[in-house]
Amino acid sequence: MTRALLVGCVLLSFSAIAADAKSEAAAADLLRKRLANEDPQAKAMLDAVKGKDIVVVAGSMDHIEQVLAAAQLPYTMIQPAEVAKTELSSSMILMVNCPGVMPPESLRRIERFVRAGGLLYTTDWALKNVVEQVFPNTIKHNGMSTGDEVVPVLVDEKSDNLMSQMLLRK
Repeated sequence: MTRALLVGCVLLSFSAIAADAKSEAAAADLLRKRLANEDPQAKAMLDAVKGKDIVVVAGSMDHIEQVLAAAQLPYTMIQPAEVAKTELSSSMILMVNCPGVMPPESLRRIERFVRAGGLLYTTDWALKNVVEQVFPNTIKHNGMSTGDEVVPVLVDEKSDNLMSQMLLRK
């Protein structure tokens, strides 16, 4: 491959990356403008988010950090084993990507974080690997697998447990 052709390929690759970044920036700007018009309170909350307020636990299947980056929301990325040593306060959001497999000390740290009022967001398998482990009797995997379809979480309103208290309150 000639040097000119190689440089051309690199420039084309860079322009594709820049175009993606421009598209993401435009989408984030559109989101903020729409919220300003339709829900100023939600926009104010979005504007108040700081990088230390959202902590994302890396995963191998889901990548919530890509959504946050596209929305221009700052976050801190950590590995599953780092959860146990990470300072988490009740004002933070902890987002655990799938599959959510982590050491027991990290799971214990998540339990303390949520019980202190912190918000935990998980994706599919992290429900089983984190929520079911940390808060037994609140959620249970049905043993079935799915492809890419979205399935609901069913909450037993009759049980007095953490999930029914959190998900069903008005």
